[in-house]
Amino acid sequence: MFSRGFDIHEISAAIVLRAEILARVLPHTSVADRCTVEKTYLEVRVHLGTYRIQVGWGAAMLMTGSGIRWLRIPQKILDSVRLDLPVIPIELDYRTEMVLRRAYVLENDWKIDSPELVRQLMPD
Repeated sequence: MFSRGFDIHEISAAIVLRAEILARVLPHTSVADRCTVEKTYLEVRVHLGTYRIQVGWGAAMLMTGSGIRWLRIPQKILDSVRLDLPVIPIELDYRTEMVLRRAYVLENDWKIDSPELVRQLMPD
């Protein structure tokens, strides 16, 4: 089996492309006014705080006064997010779609009713 190593230039190019796609897609979404695409993350500013979703691999984090709290959003919650994809002018790859789904979940952070996710959002 042939295995090649990771090419940091390929990974960086994929992240840049994903960020550009998100920047083009966001204005067509209901979360546009609460989201900003930064270099390597999508920032979501909402009721309970500010979240950042890594564009490269989709990890979500809550920014707190004492640092970063990584979040694990259950897949069943992400699967339940309804994206109005026909309105979006670009076909999204899986990872970009998951970044957008996480933004939709976090935009209504005060309405989250998943005990697993609520525990992660609560202060220590």
